Amino acid sequence: MNIKYWSRLLITTLFLSVLFVVQFSFTNCSDYQASQIGLDKVDIDHPISLGPPVIYNPQTAIDQELVDLINRYKLTSLSDPKPESSALVLLGEALFNDTGMSGLNDVSCTTCHQNELGTGDGLPFPIGSGGIGDFPHRRQVNGKSKPMRRHSPVIFNKGREGMNLALWDGRLQFILGFPSSPVLEISGPNPDRADIADTFENAFDIQPLFPLITPEEFFGLNNDLSSLPNTPAIWDEILKRDLLAHEHYRLFFSNAYPDIELEDINPGHISRAVRAFLKLQFKANATPFDKYLDGDLNALTTSQKQGMKVFYTKGKCNVCHSGPRMTNDGFFSVAVPQLGFEPFQDDLGREEFSKRAEDRYKFKTPGLRNIKLSAPYMHNGAFDNLEAVIDHKNNVSESLENYVIPSQYQEHYEEVLTVDRDPARNQERIQQIDVPSMREGLGLTDQEKSDLLDFLREGLLDTSFKDR
Repeated sequence: MNIKYWSRLLITTLFLSVLFVVQFSFTNCSDYQASQIGLDKVDIDHPISLGPPVIYNPQTAIDQELVDLINRYKLTSLSDPKPESSALVLLGEALFNDTGMSGLNDVSCTTCHQNELGTGDGLPFPIGSGGIGDFPHRRQVNGKSKPMRRHSPVIFNKGREGMNLALWDGRLQFILGFPSSPVLEISGPNPDRADIADTFENAFDIQPLFPLITPEEFFGLNNDLSSLPNTPAIWDEILKRDLLAHEHYRLFFSNAYPDIELEDINPGHISRAVRAFLKLQFKANATPFDKYLDGDLNALTTSQKQGMKVFYTKGKCNVCHSGPRMTNDGFFSVAVPQLGFEPFQDDLGREEFSKRAEDRYKFKTPGLRNIKLSAPYMHNGAFDNLEAVIDHKNNVSESLENYVIPSQYQEHYEEVLTVDRDPARNQERIQQIDVPSMREGLGLTDQEKSDLLDFLREGLLDTSFKDR
């Protein structure tokens, strides 16, 4: 009997079983039910011991209402992420800003994640290698660039320990200590490239590698590396040719990984360093909201306090935006108008990865800190301002029927933008909403919408990342 074989088979079976359970658990109504009884489905930023409780001394009726909500939903401020070595962060910063890993040496992570644009790029659909200009003048060039099919996710508070799902459809996962991704050579308990997989600690250790091999992002449309036999071989060549061939990068890697010989550095060490940098550089937890949760009842204005009340009550925002990072990491439909390019191609969301019809039109819930800075919004950038987002969630049927593509969008693309007007598909988008009151209409008043907007814009703002 081959004990090693059967052990591997058992581990693989367990891994696949848990992977299925995880996919299911993040795509049903349990997130909604948990939020209604004050339990966050996923709480990864605070361990079991939260330290001494915060002492509140409410002096006004609204503060008393908010303290009751804080206790009901067990709200806590967002803690600092775990520290990283300065050498690893320095390497990550160099990689994050380096255009040398792109096919045309023209884009870096900062192309789509710009400080001044709230770690976004200002576009509904990013334009990677082959595009020209900077926002607000960035444009697609046919034959040289192709727009990405989903909006650039913001990166505030990303990369923290325990974050095991990445990208809008969650196709990058880290489950039971094993990575899962479309690249089989780095996935599962027995990957062919275990040297790369062994560097991963969560999904955001996997994510930075994927722009390097995506034609619409770094790779470009005519890259000579496409002749290599597989994806890891492309990563290996980028590491060898574009990084380790340079003396300054050899020094960076040696300092960041002092216990690893240069010949043993692999592509996983690229992404691990990028995660260390973005985790610390784009920390956002000094908002008025966080200060309020820490006991400073003057941190929020009266309007923002009223908006916070709407957020946790009538607005139902906390159904998805729960936990210290203001996301439960679940997948939900909020019936976003399907913006895309001609000829029309539907975006099925999580279903494209899970192959489950109940996941259709569901996308990963983003965090909300610094949302003021990161327009446009939603998985496809359909809305160019927060007022439109609130109006949409207040009455999704009306929003879908009357949606108009923002006039400034088309100037960035040679491909023609379009929006799905099919009544049956739009009705299915509405039916996929897990929150009954959102399907039917929240019924927020103009004042409630104004207060909620103030809370989102100013109460969740922390611009300290610009000074780091």
